[in-house]
Amino acid sequence: MNYVLWGNQNFVNNIKSSFFYKKFIRNLFSIRGRANRKEYITRLLMTISLYIMNNFLYKLSYLSNNFLLNMITIIFTFVYIIYTLQLFFLNHRRLHDFNSSGWWQLSIPFIPLVICIIKDQNLTSISLVQSFLLAMPLFLLLPYILFLPLSIIKGTDGVNDYGEPPEY
Repeated sequence: MNYVLWGNQNFVNNIKSSFFYKKFIRNLFSIRGRANRKEYITRLLMTISLYIMNNFLYKLSYLSNNFLLNMITIIFTFVYIIYTLQLFFLNHRRLHDFNSSGWWQLSIPFIPLVICIIKDQNLTSISLVQSFLLAMPLFLLLPYILFLPLSIIKGTDGVNDYGEPPEY
């Protein structure tokens, strides 16, 4: 009999073939391969719903002094942090689906900073800090605006530099 850490091998195979594993756990921290629109939207919606549930539980545990509720809130916070971290890897693989390097996502938050530096060179009446503070809403919203097309536009058809198209 083949036993693994969980018990029976069939149990592990059933988990790996389940819908939950395919959509929410597989390739969670992987930068290899590609992510299609379906996976991208599913994981984004999961992260948003975890954020909403985490805030609700946090406010509920703040109002009531229940130990069990506090522990559940702490567990949800850790799960939310994990899903927030996996967004970097998800965006990386989604950019692979467009046949471009996933490291381009690191340049997006710096675009407003570059705009502020260029703007400050032309105007001497306001400082770099003031122009950066004026561009702060753009600084916070730009990554979300630029990654919106990732959930709408279809990736490259067929095989590209980053592998086969995703199956799920």
